[in-house]
Amino acid sequence: MQRLKGWVVVAVCVGLLTAVGCQSHQTAEANYKKFRAQDAALESRLQTLEEQQAEMAVLRPAGGDNTDTAGGPAPAPVQPVTVARLSGSQVGSGRARAGVSPSGKATLDQVAMQLNTELTSGTIVIEGHTDSDPIRRLKNYYSDNYALGRARAQNVADYLATKGVDRNRMRVETFGPDKPISKSKSQNRRVEIVVMAAQ
Repeated sequence: MQRLKGWVVVAVCVGLLTAVGCQSHQTAEANYKKFRAQDAALESRLQTLEEQQAEMAVLRPAGGDNTDTAGGPAPAPVQPVTVARLSGSQVGSGRARAGVSPSGKATLDQVAMQLNTELTSGTIVIEGHTDSDPIRRLKNYYSDNYALGRARAQNVADYLATKGVDRNRMRVETFGPDKPISKSKSQNRRVEIVVMAAQ
């Protein structure tokens, strides 16, 4: 009798475990089917949006309809032309420096000649960039990487002005660490000179 009770207990436990296992499997399978349906719906929506975007591009090509509000032809779109990219070593020695080195001045002499003879129209945008390291040693000079980027770009603008480049054409911008071009921090420390020239 005792042995029979033991077998009954074992049989009940096995039955319960099987029922729980089946229930878990059924729940997992139902969730999988639900997620697959949601995935299919999202893919369908994405395809519809991409088709609509392609249709809009055909209806409204890049550059607009080529007329301005006065009814005449619109001015040619502005295209940036990168004239020079000065490395961090050319616009300062070390991570938190902003001065222009002798090597940087030699490069800027050539840039100034090009801006004064070939690229004589268009806004000159001087962009200051930094790495992502926070400013520590020279915190008294630069509150953050944006201030450092602006100082680097401003020093370049000031030097170009001494070489006859019109200050009214120059615009100084800072991007701090926001536009890295490499995984290498030293390459991200730079100043870029871009001319916004009409096509």
